[in-house]
Amino acid sequence: MLKTILADPQQYLDKEIVIEGVLQAPGKGLNRRFFLQDNEGDTLEVWPWAPLEIYLPPPAQKERPQVKPMNYFVGRHLRLTGRLQQQGERWVFQVSSAEEL
Repeated sequence: MLKTILADPQQYLDKEIVIEGVLQAPGKGLNRRFFLQDNEGDTLEVWPWAPLEIYLPPPAQKERPQVKPMNYFVGRHLRLTGRLQQQGERWVFQVSSAEEL
């Protein structure tokens, strides 16, 4: 699917689309960029849809956040729903929902 999208990205502007693949995050720290890689090896950059970091309360507190940070999703097979955006010369996927497969 990513090959089709990347071959003619203009066709997908302003349309909600669904893509699947494994989330990759080369780099380190908060400057990481995230990419979805499909089973054919094609990649598309995705904007983070979850926090980059989560600060946990002290262990004595019973309530802990249930939000999963972006790091949790790296290396996992996902189905992402969203829209393709053009950022200068590159294409980026704006995620509206993510499902772990």
